[in-house]
Amino acid sequence: MGRIFLSHATEEHELVIHLANYLEKNNLKAWYAPRDIMGGIDYDKEIIAAIKDCRAFVLLLSKNSDASEDVKTEVYHAVKYHKQVICLDVDDVEPENLSYLLGMRHRLNWLERRDETLDKLVHDIKRIPEPDSDEVAQPDVEVKPRIEAKPALKVEPKIEAEPVIGTKPKIEIKSPLETKPKAEIKPKFEIKPKAEAKPTVNVPKPEHKIDGTVKILIAGLMFAFVAVLVIFFMHAGKYASWNTTLDHKIIFNLARNGTPEKIRNAARAGANFAITSETIGDRDDDVMTTLFAAVNNNTAEAVKAIIETGIDVNTVGHKKSGFTALMQASALGKFDMFKILIDAGADVNAKDNKGATALIRASWEGNLELAELLLKHGADVNARNDDGCTALMFAAFDGHPKIAEVLIAYGANKNLRDKNGSTAYDYVRYVRKGSSVRKGKGFSASLLQRLKPDR
Repeated sequence: MGRIFLSHATEEHELVIHLANYLEKNNLKAWYAPRDIMGGIDYDKEIIAAIKDCRAFVLLLSKNSDASEDVKTEVYHAVKYHKQVICLDVDDVEPENLSYLLGMRHRLNWLERRDETLDKLVHDIKRIPEPDSDEVAQPDVEVKPRIEAKPALKVEPKIEAEPVIGTKPKIEIKSPLETKPKAEIKPKFEIKPKAEAKPTVNVPKPEHKIDGTVKILIAGLMFAFVAVLVIFFMHAGKYASWNTTLDHKIIFNLARNGTPEKIRNAARAGANFAITSETIGDRDDDVMTTLFAAVNNNTAEAVKAIIETGIDVNTVGHKKSGFTALMQASALGKFDMFKILIDAGADVNAKDNKGATALIRASWEGNLELAELLLKHGADVNARNDDGCTALMFAAFDGHPKIAEVLIAYGANKNLRDKNGSTAYDYVRYVRKGSSVRKGKGFSASLLQRLKPDR
């Protein structure tokens, strides 16, 4: 099982111990320095190796960690090796030193040290597929034997047209054209002693030369044509199937780490990107599509290149969760990929294995920017999950008043009830029907009034 790398400043040592214990109670193995560094081992190399092998990279973001050059180096390597970086805010801070590396990544608020936040962290981490044991993340995977496929349709290196047509030992092209010993039939037709028949002598001689030339040219052209076809099919046959396990591993390597140009070259050479990782031996829970893998680990342009191969963007991307590529891009806050997928026809109202849409998840996670983006692209504001819960109920339950206001503005129905009969208004006040009271933190009196169902 891949470990969870915990990056922290020295001042947050007690917090990282608490976090590590919490993760390990939930069957997630944590790794942090100096606890997990063996004596006598090169400190820097051990940290980089741990980042390479980790399942997820959790940053305890504080004023101290933002100012730490060691933490900045760790985050740099996490980004370099395409690791999922999760920011856990332990201070009220806007990063300066780490702002470039962190970009627009969604951050979890742990300012109040609530275990509910750590439950959310555990949930998010368990959605991240385990790292492939055969394929340790590399900054840039070179797969030249299969990927540098430009010669696949160019047969110049193999054909060498001039030697094929001019192979004197086999065809002897030059000799038939210069057949003076055989074709020199002057004595046979030169019958001057018998008759002055110059016209008769001149007529058959040109005819003989034309017939011989045509036959030789046709034979030479046919031989050359057949040779070209044989060489072409022998050469192209290397890329004819792309159906072996090794081929599929190359395709998934490209999806995770390949450049857009290498992806396009492989597609032109016959690589089929409409496959799942089941073909390379992934377990049922970890089975995913190449597009889903690209959303997890690669760039927006690589995602676009895979879409250009003609795959269905609405295919379930991850078997266990039921997520599509759009849901995963939404969950990871990768808005550039989100827009590419929307332009390619991705369904904003697709549901996962629990019946939740991307809007429901954005409302639950408190991602206001994503919720607004989904609504602008036609997300169903009143869609329900398998428990009958709506996005408004999740916004109310998890204390996100701004999202609740946006949902109401887009027509969220406050009178809808879940399978237990609870409305969004009930969720503001109760964790579950019959449980202890939970006050709606941040919900103003006027907003509570707007959430109150009609009687």
